[in-house]
Amino acid sequence: MLDDLTDKMIIIMNQNSFKAHTPLLECIISLVFHVEQDFTPYASKFLPVLIEFIACNDWSTKKVAIDAIYSMTAIIKEEIIPFRLDILQVLNHCRFDKIKPVREATLETIKLIKEIGPPLDEEQLALIEDKPVKNSKQGPQG
Repeated sequence: MLDDLTDKMIIIMNQNSFKAHTPLLECIISLVFHVEQDFTPYASKFLPVLIEFIACNDWSTKKVAIDAIYSMTAIIKEEIIPFRLDILQVLNHCRFDKIKPVREATLETIKLIKEIGPPLDEEQLALIEDKPVKNSKQGPQG
């Protein structure tokens, strides 16, 4: 049953004609908290979609997508680790969002994600923050 439900949610969220993303994302948060570890096999389906919603222009959808990732990180940490760099890269752009609730949710989520898994090395941190990588194998282009 959870397979069918999650598949339908993904299909609906990817439809261009669907406009109620924020309430559906709130349902995902509720589902994660309700089924907890049983949501583990579905995380890899939802994370790319959530990452995409973080980059959207609607601030409420963006905030709830960030909250959904925070919730998943709190409940099923191991499933977030493979997506950690992608999530942190997109969240880095939200740190200075003009909407305060988005900024606050972003900072909390970044902090939690950095705490899971192995520590990020300098190269990964530079990649997340769009900085030049020190000691990079590529020299300056001239």
